[in-house]
This record gives sequence, structure tokens and C-alpha cells, in this order.
Amino acid sequence: MEQSVEKIIERNLLEVFNGRDSDSRRSAIDELWNRDGVFIDPGGIQEGVEKIDAVVELLFTQYLDVLSIARVI
Repeated sequence: MEQSVEKIIERNLLEVFNGRDSDSRRSAIDELWNRDGVFIDPGGIQEGVEKIDAVVELLFTQYLDVLSIARVI
């Protein structure tokens, strides 16, 4: 089933970049991202789903306090 660009972006934000469960997050990455997808942030260029998953996990680790506060607000 095809999804709109808006729905893909929404799912990426909610399921990948807000996904606390690593297995569910990885499933979302596999579904939403091309296998050779590229994520670019101030930390560099991440190529492929393995590196995208790793950088999201790193972001959670680095910003756990900020993310926890944001969920409460």
C-alpha cells in the first residue's frame, strides 16, 4: 500500500526518531528507509539502514534527558 509523503515523514518522526523500543524502531527503519538510504546531520553522513539505526540509538543516548522531558511536556 502506497503512503503519502506526509504520512512517511510522520511515521519516520514518530516510529524512528521517537521510537524507544529498538526492535520496533528497526522494523520502522527497514520499512520506511531505502536499504542504501542516507541520513545527514551535524555529526556526519550515515549511509544504509544499519548506520541510520546506530545514529538514532546514539541520539537517544546523548539526549536522553532532553527527550524524556520533551515527552512529559
